[in-house]
Amino acid sequence: MRFPKACLTSLVLGAVVVSCANALAADVPRTFDLPRVEGIKIDGKAEDWEGKGHGFEILLPQYGKHRKAEDHNASMKLGWTRKGLLFLVWVQDDVWHRKTRQRDPIGQDHVEIYLRKVRLGKGSSPYHLTFNPQFGKLPLETACYGGLELGAGNVDRSVRPTYSITGGKTWYVLEGLVPWDSVGFEAAPGAQACFQLWVQDGDTMEKEELRKHRASFHLGKGTSYNGNDMHTLKLMDNTKPRLRLSAVAGYDLSTYQSVVKVMARGVRRGHEVVIKQGGRDLARGQFEAVGPDRVATKIALPAPSDGTPYTDLLVSYRGETVNTVSLPHSAAIGQLKDLVRKKTHYANLYKVDEPWVRQLASPVLEQHRGLVAAALALLDRVDPPSSQADFALLSQAAQAVKMADRGESYYDQRRGCFFGYIYSNALGTGSYFLCSVPNSYDPSRKYPLVYSLHAGGAVLEPHDKPVERDYLEVSPWGHGYNSFRGMGETAAREVLAYVLRWYSIDRNRVHVRGHSNGGNGSWFLTTRYPRFFASASISAGEPLNHLFFSNLGNVTILNRCGALDAGQPANIIHWADSRLKQLGHPMDLRIFPKEGHGRVAPFDSAAWRSKHVRSPSPRKVSHSCEWAAHGQSYWFSIKRLADPHRVARVDAEVARKGGRQTVILKLANVDVLALDASAMPVDGNKPLRINMAGSINDVKAPLPAQLYMVRGASGWQLKRNWQAPATTIRPYRSGGAENMYSGEPLMIVYPTQGVVVEMGRLKEAAERLSCSGGGGPMPTARFPMKAGKDITQADMEHYNLVLLGKIEDNKVTQRIWPQLPFSLEGEKTLKAGERTLDVQDCFVSLHLYNPLAPRRLVYIVAPMGKAGQNRMWTRALPFFLVRAGRAGMGAVPDLVVRGLERGAPVFRYGMQFTRGWTWKSQNPMLLAYRFQGIGKDHFTSAARALVTARCKAGFVLARKESGSTAPPWGLDPKRTTGADWILGNSGDAVALSVVTGKTMVDLEEALSKTRGRGRNQGMAFYPALARAKVDPVKKYTIAFQHRILRLIRTSYGNLPNVEAGPRYTARDLLVELMNARR
Repeated sequence: MRFPKACLTSLVLGAVVVSCANALAADVPRTFDLPRVEGIKIDGKAEDWEGKGHGFEILLPQYGKHRKAEDHNASMKLGWTRKGLLFLVWVQDDVWHRKTRQRDPIGQDHVEIYLRKVRLGKGSSPYHLTFNPQFGKLPLETACYGGLELGAGNVDRSVRPTYSITGGKTWYVLEGLVPWDSVGFEAAPGAQACFQLWVQDGDTMEKEELRKHRASFHLGKGTSYNGNDMHTLKLMDNTKPRLRLSAVAGYDLSTYQSVVKVMARGVRRGHEVVIKQGGRDLARGQFEAVGPDRVATKIALPAPSDGTPYTDLLVSYRGETVNTVSLPHSAAIGQLKDLVRKKTHYANLYKVDEPWVRQLASPVLEQHRGLVAAALALLDRVDPPSSQADFALLSQAAQAVKMADRGESYYDQRRGCFFGYIYSNALGTGSYFLCSVPNSYDPSRKYPLVYSLHAGGAVLEPHDKPVERDYLEVSPWGHGYNSFRGMGETAAREVLAYVLRWYSIDRNRVHVRGHSNGGNGSWFLTTRYPRFFASASISAGEPLNHLFFSNLGNVTILNRCGALDAGQPANIIHWADSRLKQLGHPMDLRIFPKEGHGRVAPFDSAAWRSKHVRSPSPRKVSHSCEWAAHGQSYWFSIKRLADPHRVARVDAEVARKGGRQTVILKLANVDVLALDASAMPVDGNKPLRINMAGSINDVKAPLPAQLYMVRGASGWQLKRNWQAPATTIRPYRSGGAENMYSGEPLMIVYPTQGVVVEMGRLKEAAERLSCSGGGGPMPTARFPMKAGKDITQADMEHYNLVLLGKIEDNKVTQRIWPQLPFSLEGEKTLKAGERTLDVQDCFVSLHLYNPLAPRRLVYIVAPMGKAGQNRMWTRALPFFLVRAGRAGMGAVPDLVVRGLERGAPVFRYGMQFTRGWTWKSQNPMLLAYRFQGIGKDHFTSAARALVTARCKAGFVLARKESGSTAPPWGLDPKRTTGADWILGNSGDAVALSVVTGKTMVDLEEALSKTRGRGRNQGMAFYPALARAKVDPVKKYTIAFQHRILRLIRTSYGNLPNVEAGPRYTARDLLVELMNARR
């Protein structure tokens, strides 16, 4: 959905410039000649640098999106001596930012330096320094962190830099020397080292989307510490000073001209700059002051005379080339005129503002709907387009609409690496993904697809190089770093569907891969949608223990991980490998003893993928799901669950014996199962027998395309047709707020009827919530928002709504509340079903169909009484939209009541609906159970008892008992019942390991200490370990909760082996507590 018209920026009356960094700079690391300098005293003063070194004026962040000089202004100089690399950094900043958390060097204002002897391989360890100015006192001081990074958590600090800082209230000068010895580099004329420096402004980082405001000495991919992306310093044996001025290429949408903006320090005010093409002067400009210690000139260029885009234009200052720029879209900028002039027409044609519309007038419109929506949203933005990616998008859209007007497809003809766009019905706008199509792509052929999921911190970037491979590669953005959960999952699913529809893909050779965040997502997508993938290549990804590993019987899994990785410990991968072995389909597990979170060992991914082809009709299939929407497998589909809160599972196998073909089915929690006879590994011209729990159904030949097994009052029936019962009310589905992020149009509705100050605070909170995608924040997207007083009936019929604020403050909540399936008395008691709940000064969260538009959903978050005065809830609104956790979607409560404990909202009650949106009955015994007298130690001993009872182990490693009778934090022992508690908590899985007696002793010693300011009492073995009697070489089997595997890794290290044990649920834990009290 585009931003409201009140926010639109005029493209006709005002000059709107689309800025972009030098295209070459974005793709190629540069080499800079570095003069030798003499006579420098490291005192934080710049006077002795006059006429020396290599100056880099006005450092800019990646792709040139810069701030006003008053906000942040940085420049620097570099030089070298035999001892080391000299640096001088000037910084002007209006707001000094320091994180309250101690020793957090990258969260605040800082200067960061990386030096490498070589880019990659032996000797490439980076010497990494972070300087934090200590603002608030004069004379100014700086903290310095870092050293030579040899591996995960291994930093050699034996070589220290020399540095000094001076400064005032809004500025500082940092000067220093990094010894060449830090990386074993020998300084000599002609020698080259890899380098990076950036200055980070911390006060407005959250407004910078994913690119933190890191002002680098050179733009593009060099704004990185990765060895391949760092720039090169070449030591020169002369002292002639050198200069580089920042030059940002762009486009002016008011005149449709190419422009170059050049920036420098204030001493160059009034000086002239010339833009040259070869030996010819194209245009010139004069520096004017634009802020403290900054001058700039914006130079308009004529259209290219030969129709060829400008490349490598020279920026000349006083006869010296001080930068180069390229404008890859300079020959095509005129094409934007029609797109801008006909915005309204194209918005209507492509249904840009109608996300509830799923089908357009023609396929070519559907193919380019996301592209056009993203471009129009960019034109409508308050903040004008400001990056090369922005203009690439506008240029693509301008070409696409022209071609579509002729009935032609722009994307069908596009080759190379570029951004593609899907239309997100949930967000009402375009959502991008990175697409690499071979230059030789021929749609008459079928191509493998590599579906790459990005790592945390990664930013998708296209390139201009030829794509000379024999497969397509696509990387969904997924709205951020969310392990492809929530809206990340929705985007990944929709991008895959788009690519399979519009490109010629061999569906039996679709391979997913990912590292870290992308590895997590690879585990998640393959266990939920296994039918799409032939294989998964996972690096440093965590297989959460509640995933449906049984679904992976026909998917090949490769998992590569580092033994030194503390973030994704190898033992967690071992646990998953053991679980897969138990299921009969082990993974290809490769652990690298000397690697941490990153991968260094070479790997021929193409050769590995070539060995794995999906079987579209495997003979044996198992599939589990929590929603029917996730119930489609290779040749069957779960259409309806018997109990919407339990996992449905199908084990299916096709057998042949004596000329008879039989499908053997084992179903759990399934009411309706569809069999796709056309996709089954059977002969459609022969009869088929269906054997389910001894019940036999014979189907005569020829077989129909579809068959249905339907559970009825008298048992299972075989049908050739089935339709879900018609209903005017949206069917119930478990999962609570998970339903809000499943891909349907969503709108955030904020209140306006209360106290003005409070309403302003809630609107700000709603804006933050609009950028939350369920699985995490969405830095580059947001859901539409509207005031409750402005919501129409059409809005309710077109959108699922999140309703915020007190009942009386939100007009929509006022209208809906009387029709909800409970009654509220004086904001003190709420009667729902057979229960009466104390809600005085509490928060109520509710997932329900919209009574005023029954095909849509609402999710209400309403404070009662004085709860609305608590500011914590507005700072953490996503927390109040209750989604699935480790216990799965079936355990998510639809009604949640939270009380306040020490100013923090804590769980009090939970209830669920069931089919037909009637209240699900709760176990009377659990409802009668209260937690009075139950302390932390009771939960600890109950969990330990479960682990002990469920596995054969000599010792159980568990948390120590504290001796305290205080209840666990967040538990209301007087009000919360056992029935509530099991909806707000989860169980765990058991892990086992066979270790020596010495390992047991060392492990207990490492884990025995109190941690976390006394909140964690440490771990111990049960029965108690008599260390003097432990045989140090004897092997013992130990058991422990899966959730402490990471603690074991960080406190002790990896265990030699880990096996998967059984799971237990929150209900199991509660029963153990109840039995212990009898």
